[in-house]
Amino acid sequence: MATRSRCSRLVYGVNWRLAQGLNTVGIDLALDSQRLKLKKFNKARVQFYLNGNDRIVVDGHKAMGIKNHKSTQQLKLKTVAKVDLTTAVFDKIIDFFTVGEFGNLARANFVAKYDVMWVSPEIMANLARPHIVNGAVVGSVLSVIMPFAPVGEIRQSYALSGNEFIAYQRSRSVITPLVGMTTGVVPLPRMMPTDNYNFRIMSAEGLQITRDMEGRSGVVYGSNT
Repeated sequence: MATRSRCSRLVYGVNWRLAQGLNTVGIDLALDSQRLKLKKFNKARVQFYLNGNDRIVVDGHKAMGIKNHKSTQQLKLKTVAKVDLTTAVFDKIIDFFTVGEFGNLARANFVAKYDVMWVSPEIMANLARPHIVNGAVVGSVLSVIMPFAPVGEIRQSYALSGNEFIAYQRSRSVITPLVGMTTGVVPLPRMMPTDNYNFRIMSAEGLQITRDMEGRSGVVYGSNT
């Protein structure tokens, strides 16, 4: 199942007089404005890939993101796994990844290893704590659990917060972006020398996450519910 393509538009302008004045001292106002607007535009793209967009509906189907996609395995950390990864101690964390809900979910979906797991800064801070055995620091909690967790690597994402994570197999048969048009900046028509400069940032894209006939998927979202 794929999300419907998202056609994003963001229009920004630059005052012609100010732009000409700054050009005399080597400052390209249009380029500086483009850099800032692209940052805003890309933040919106990240939110779309994570959460979808209810305003985009094609043939009755709403655009979905990784978190709410029909083919994403949902793991409720608070009510089902009963774990808060932002505060959990070492034994609780290692159980979660091996014989607990995360390990069980991986085995149920025939996933030997998720290639990457994105966690919130709060979870990463907890995993970065030193692990002490017999009074000696043997490494961080993260470095100790990694050989036992069915995860290739764990990374931090500021797009996540609190007790939540995303994990997936990096394979086109599991998850892939659908790009109809890459991000581009298009100058709008300017009829007179005294007209302001206007530009449109555009892209058209979607997301595909698949599952097999048994409902197995290589994408999982852990939520604090």
